Amino acid sequence: MGNCQVRFLGEGCRATCHLLPDPKARDRYITDAEYHRIRDALLIGADGRPTSSGAMVQCYIDLCYLLYQRTTEVRLLRWDQIEADGIYFKPTKTEASSGAKVRIPITAALQQVLERARQLGPIKSLYVIHTRNGCPYTSHGMSSAWRRACARAGIEDVTLKDIRAKALTDAKRLGYSIEQLRVGAAHTDTQTTRHYIKQREIPVSDVCLSLPLK
Repeated sequence: MGNCQVRFLGEGCRATCHLLPDPKARDRYITDAEYHRIRDALLIGADGRPTSSGAMVQCYIDLCYLLYQRTTEVRLLRWDQIEADGIYFKPTKTEASSGAKVRIPITAALQQVLERARQLGPIKSLYVIHTRNGCPYTSHGMSSAWRRACARAGIEDVTLKDIRAKALTDAKRLGYSIEQLRVGAAHTDTQTTRHYIKQREIPVSDVCLSLPLK
């Protein structure tokens, strides 16, 4: 169903409703090569000099991928959410509705990224990803760093949110079920999970033909 745009025509006049087409489903998939090009571009600015925040933002996008949670949850991740048996998330988006929670086990790859983040910055912060003064990055600040890195890498039409879609799509290709991905992503239903993946998977045809016989 399309979105309704209502136009007010003034007192005594009848309002009109125009149906607008639904926005096109996003199908952008970040390839492995693109991921690493953007990641590398975070470290070097347009002037060819090292960036002050590149290493920390690298940790951020690595965590966005490995944790496959919403970018906001990763950006505001605190050290006290990390326990011996995993990292605990209670997504703010579902807190008022389903109250879904999830525990993400700490893998070797995840542990390495956490250790990198712990060593960065002159101030030890409550937040895993933080600025030089210990504060969490703003959404605008992180998005700006990402866009600049994409421009330097020569890669277009990618957003931070596409990292989560890449992670879930990659996980499905590794053999994880939709239900496993739903639980891990703290989605309330599998339809939401399928939306992340379906639009980024290219169907493979089973139809194979030979040339016509003479």
